[in-house]
Amino acid sequence: MPEPLSPFRRRLCSRSNAVRVAARLTAAGEHVAVVATPEPLQPWRVVDVAEAASPCLPKLDRCA
Repeated sequence: MPEPLSPFRRRLCSRSNAVRVAARLTAAGEHVAVVATPEPLQPWRVVDVAEAASPCLPKLDRCA
Protein backbone atom coordinates (compact mmCIF):
# COMPACT_ATOMS: atom_id res chain seq x y z
CA MET A 1 0.00 0.00 0.00
CA PRO A 2 1.53 3.37 -0.99
CA GLU A 3 2.20 5.95 1.70
CA PRO A 4 -0.20 8.89 1.83
CA LEU A 5 1.12 12.18 0.49
CA SER A 6 2.52 14.67 2.96
CA PRO A 7 0.64 17.99 3.23
CA PHE A 8 3.49 19.74 1.41
CA ARG A 9 3.53 17.18 -1.42
CA ARG A 10 -0.26 17.35 -1.67
CA ARG A 11 -0.03 21.15 -2.07
CA LEU A 12 2.68 20.83 -4.74
CA CYS A 13 0.59 18.23 -6.60
CA SER A 14 -2.57 20.33 -6.59
CA ARG A 15 -4.27 21.78 -9.64
CA SER A 16 -4.26 25.21 -8.01
CA ASN A 17 -0.46 25.09 -7.72
CA ALA A 18 -0.12 24.12 -11.38
CA VAL A 19 -2.38 27.02 -12.36
CA ARG A 20 -0.32 29.37 -10.16
CA VAL A 21 2.92 28.25 -11.81
CA ALA A 22 1.34 28.58 -15.27
CA ALA A 23 0.17 32.11 -14.46
CA ARG A 24 3.70 33.12 -13.41
CA LEU A 25 5.18 31.64 -16.58
CA THR A 26 2.53 33.40 -18.68
CA ALA A 27 3.37 36.70 -16.98
CA ALA A 28 7.00 36.07 -17.97
CA GLY A 29 5.97 35.71 -21.62
CA GLU A 30 5.76 31.93 -21.88
CA HIS A 31 2.82 30.26 -23.63
CA VAL A 32 1.81 27.36 -21.42
CA ALA A 33 -1.11 25.07 -20.61
CA VAL A 34 -2.04 22.94 -17.60
CA VAL A 35 -2.66 19.27 -18.42
CA ALA A 36 -3.68 16.22 -16.41
CA THR A 37 -1.35 13.24 -16.21
CA PRO A 38 -1.87 9.65 -15.00
CA GLU A 39 1.02 10.04 -12.52
CA PRO A 40 -0.08 10.22 -8.86
CA LEU A 41 2.98 12.28 -7.87
CA GLN A 42 2.43 14.72 -10.74
CA PRO A 43 -1.29 14.69 -11.55
CA TRP A 44 -1.10 18.19 -13.09
CA ARG A 45 1.66 19.42 -15.36
CA VAL A 46 2.50 22.78 -16.90
CA VAL A 47 3.65 22.35 -20.51
CA ASP A 48 4.45 24.50 -23.51
CA VAL A 49 1.37 25.14 -25.65
CA ALA A 50 3.00 23.34 -28.59
CA GLU A 51 3.43 20.22 -26.43
CA ALA A 52 -0.13 20.55 -25.13
CA ALA A 53 -1.38 20.32 -28.72
CA SER A 54 -0.14 16.72 -28.78
CA PRO A 55 -3.00 14.19 -28.92
CA CYS A 56 -1.27 12.32 -26.07
CA LEU A 57 -1.96 15.14 -23.59
CA PRO A 58 -5.51 16.34 -22.97
CA LYS A 59 -5.43 20.13 -22.72
CA LEU A 60 -7.44 21.38 -19.75
CA ASP A 61 -6.48 25.01 -19.12
CA ARG A 62 -4.75 27.31 -21.54
CA CYS A 63 -2.98 30.15 -19.78
CA ALA A 64 -1.64 32.02 -22.79
